[in-house]
Amino acid sequence: VEVIVPSAIRPLPIEELAEGARRSGRVVIVEEGPRIGGWGSEVAAELGERLFGVLHTPIRRVGAPDGPIPTAKPMESQFLPSAASIANVVLEVV
Repeated sequence: VEVIVPSAIRPLPIEELAEGARRSGRVVIVEEGPRIGGWGSEVAAELGERLFGVLHTPIRRVGAPDGPIPTAKPMESQFLPSAASIANVVLEVV
């Protein structure tokens, strides 16, 4: 597993992300925001356009459920993606 954490999302280092995806043939995008309409959707779209036919599996995304993120710390930790939810998706694509 290769983990790439961009230092910025604007400008997005799309070539660095695409190169990592080419090496493995797989992509899992993790974000704290909701999966629908978040920056991870944009990254998935960019990578999908650049790597069409190169990836071994569909691009997968892990994010918070659709809806407002709670501000109370105990609730926030239940809402955000966990190590277990990320690992489950990674194992599905491998």
